[in-house]
Amino acid sequence: MSNDETVLSLVKQIAERAIEHRSFFRIKREPVFRPGADEQDINKLKKLWRHPLPDDYLNLLRTHDGIDNFDAPNVFLLSTKHILDNPEMDELFVDAEMFREGEIFIFCQADNDAHSVAFRASRIGKIDVVDIDSGGIRQEHQDFVAYLESRKAELEKDIARHKADRKGLTR
Repeated sequence: MSNDETVLSLVKQIAERAIEHRSFFRIKREPVFRPGADEQDINKLKKLWRHPLPDDYLNLLRTHDGIDNFDAPNVFLLSTKHILDNPEMDELFVDAEMFREGEIFIFCQADNDAHSVAFRASRIGKIDVVDIDSGGIRQEHQDFVAYLESRKAELEKDIARHKADRKGLTR
């Protein structure tokens, strides 16, 4: 399986598990997979951040330019239009002195709080992924695929816990 196929498979699995996860809270929000971005928007996006964006992320945008209600409970994979229209999304974290200006590129964001997922550039040019909120870094991942794999596993664990709770198997 190619890296692009792996990314698409993981994204679809996360979206499916997010639906199941939301059902425990009686939230009926279906993922909305947007049509792919055009090359003009991809090129604008690449120029927005001074570091190279990962190819697997850009290729995902070529297939799905954003996914509403992507992750549980309310995280969106942002569209190129949203990112281009809101280039200052990192300001909250820069102002809080959590990151330097231009250090992060937010690509996923919750619709009602400061929870975001971003690419982060190190001083030596390595790009990793950070899952962040107003309290700081929640998790760090070596790359985009590692983030997706971790998120899928986290959802699966949470779903299993909720199922066990429903059966009265946990306290």
